Amino acid sequence: MKKEDLQQRFVEFQMVDQQIKVLQQQLHVLEQQATEIAQLIDNLEQLKTVKPKTPAFAHLGPGVAIEATITDASQVVMNVGAGAMVKKSLPDAQKTLHTQIVEIQHIMQRMQEEVQKLRGHAMALREDIQKAQQTN
Repeated sequence: MKKEDLQQRFVEFQMVDQQIKVLQQQLHVLEQQATEIAQLIDNLEQLKTVKPKTPAFAHLGPGVAIEATITDASQVVMNVGAGAMVKKSLPDAQKTLHTQIVEIQHIMQRMQEEVQKLRGHAMALREDIQKAQQTN
């Protein structure tokens, strides 16, 4: 293998390796999102037992909350995109969140398949590089 070809293979290997790392980071973020949504579904389940006029803390941001009173725990307000907020019953909200988890899982599956393809390509490149180095 020519020196230029070897260098090209090595650059390609580095690019593929970088793509794998980026996909793995994205997978990690998606895993965290799925975990947070699952926790939210559990929290909504717990809301079913909350009675009206129950004191609570409404979180305004990281480490900041305001005292509040729950007047109706049978509905929540959800962001449905583009800044639009709608009221949903707890079962409807849970169903929406379950759908989001399923969508995330499908995306993760496709990304994991892509990572496997890239790993196979990286292994083939590594073998080509090693063979070329041994013959030179």
